[in-house]
Amino acid sequence: MIRESVENYNLDKIAGKFYGAGTPPILMLHGWGGDLHSMDVLGKPLSQHRQIISISLPGFGDSPEPSESWDTEDYVTILKGWLAMNGLSGLDIIAHSFGGRVAIMLSSQHPELVNSLVLIASAGLRTRWSLKIRLKILTAKSLSRGARILKGRLAAYMEKQREQLGSQDWKLASPVMRGILVKVLKEDLSAELRGIEAPTALIWGEKDTATPVYMAEEMSELIPDSHLIVISSAGHFCYLEQKGEVLSEIWKHLELPAAW
Repeated sequence: MIRESVENYNLDKIAGKFYGAGTPPILMLHGWGGDLHSMDVLGKPLSQHRQIISISLPGFGDSPEPSESWDTEDYVTILKGWLAMNGLSGLDIIAHSFGGRVAIMLSSQHPELVNSLVLIASAGLRTRWSLKIRLKILTAKSLSRGARILKGRLAAYMEKQREQLGSQDWKLASPVMRGILVKVLKEDLSAELRGIEAPTALIWGEKDTATPVYMAEEMSELIPDSHLIVISSAGHFCYLEQKGEVLSEIWKHLELPAAW
């Protein structure tokens, strides 16, 4: 059942841009905290041969926030509606981090919309938390419960302490977007990964700590037609740190002309 907040979201308000020419078009999906400009370093060279479509997902950039906290399936519903509104299907998709979650589920549930897939440091599997991290999460949850029970200065102090334990993404997010972050971090898209039919390139930074390489290895085993490329001396934003190498791998995967 589709949430009322999803049904009522105005697709016309989603910020997007189209540039370049050539088919099939390439859809760029940014990571958490990004927007439609985040992957321009890839989109601009690729636009020599393909039309590039880049959007700010709801709650990012100039696209309005949802009225309540969504999960990945809600984002897929919105993206599917936006693509239909613009008459788009059979796309090549390049997605980073949070955008990868959306791309994974879209590819699995609506294979007719996806021609091929490039997942860069994609989220989608649960993190194997270390004991230290698990203790921090437990402490944050305890402080959150305490803050709801108590009132006044002590509650404010406990809430401040809880926020200090959170990630940078958490600290910068609004209450609605924090709710989304909590929901999606709990999701395990293993079943959706198994359902991807599109040929998939997994491009990962060797030193990625946000979505470690073990996630890429698991995804590669789950996606039937996939191959993994690990970029040395690069982290979660490998497409910025080693742009040339990442572009070369995308070029090969999309079978673009040899000349850039």
